[in-house]
Amino acid sequence: MNTFTLVAQINQIERELGGPLLVRAERGRPMTLTPLGKKGLKAIRKMQDSTML
Repeated sequence: MNTFTLVAQINQIERELGGPLLVRAERGRPMTLTPLGKKGLKAIRKMQDSTML
């Protein structure tokens, strides 16, 4: 997947969820999850765990 496609998909998810998922990296700082991003990641992991049973 190229960078443009990934960024476009993240932007679409953020629009659908109503807020940013990531604090974008700048000036040597790494990208980090926002509270909404952490909540989304937790939900994804929970779904993955339930499908592994």
